[in-house]
Amino acid sequence: MLAKAGFAIGGADIRVESTVPLGSGLSSSAALEIALLRAFRDAFMLPIEDVQMALLAKQAENDFVGAPVGVMDQMACTLASDGEALFLDTLDSARSLHVAVTVFATPTEQLGEVRALAGGVATQPQADGDLGERMHDACARLFRDGAGHVVLIGSDLPTLPPSHLSDAFEALEAGADVVLGPAEDGGYYLVGLSRPTPVVFAGISWGTARVLRETWAAAADAGLRVHEVAGWHDVDTPDDLARVAVGREPARRTRQWLAHAASAGRDDR
Repeated sequence: MLAKAGFAIGGADIRVESTVPLGSGLSSSAALEIALLRAFRDAFMLPIEDVQMALLAKQAENDFVGAPVGVMDQMACTLASDGEALFLDTLDSARSLHVAVTVFATPTEQLGEVRALAGGVATQPQADGDLGERMHDACARLFRDGAGHVVLIGSDLPTLPPSHLSDAFEALEAGADVVLGPAEDGGYYLVGLSRPTPVVFAGISWGTARVLRETWAAAADAGLRVHEVAGWHDVDTPDDLARVAVGREPARRTRQWLAHAASAGRDDR
C-alpha cells in the first residue's frame, strides 16, 4: 500500500510496539494497520501526515480486509483532535440527508487537509470579515452555484439529530424565508434561507446572547417569514463536552476521542 501511494520502502524486519488503544472502539485489524503504518513511517522517515496515514489505512481496510466503511471512522480516537472528531460527527449528520454538502473552512492553506479529513466533500475557503459577512458570502456562493435552499450549521454539533436539518429544509420548501435553530446561549446553531438575505447577517452582535433576538428583529423588519426548528446545543465549553460524553445521541468519534483522552489522563496519574 505504501509503494502504491508513492513511498518506496525496502525489505526490513520490524518489531512493532504500539500505543494504539484497543479499548476505545478500535478494531484489532484497524489497530494493526495503523501500528504498522506508524512503524514504517518512523523507521523509514516517510513524510506522511496523520490525515494521509488515515486515508492509507482506510484504503488498506477496504482493499484487503473488506470493511465497507474503513478505518477512518475507527481511527478518530487516535488520529483526530477534539475539533476533528466534532467536525466529522457533525458532517455525518449533514450527509445523512443525502443533500449536497459543502464545507467552508479557514484558514485557506488548510483546505487540502480539511478536504481529506472530510473524505472528499466539496470544500471552499471562508471569506474575510466577521461571522455575518462570512455566512452571507457562503450562502451567496451556494445560491450562485444553483442551490434552491441553503442551511448553514457550525462544525461543533456532534449530537445534532438529522431530523432538525430535514425540518429546516421542509420549512423552506413550505414557504419560509428564514429558518432559525435556537441555541441555549441566545444565538442559533442553524440558519436556513430560501434566497440570499444579507439583512439577517448585518448589524448583529455576534458572540452575545442577543444574536437570535436581533436576527429575528432584522428579519421581521424586512417582512420576512421566519420559522424556528427545535433548539439544540453546540460544544463551546468542557461542560458541553461532558454532556456529549454521557448523552445518548450519536457522536461516536467524539465519544471515542473523549474515552481515549480520559484513559490517557488516568495513565498519566
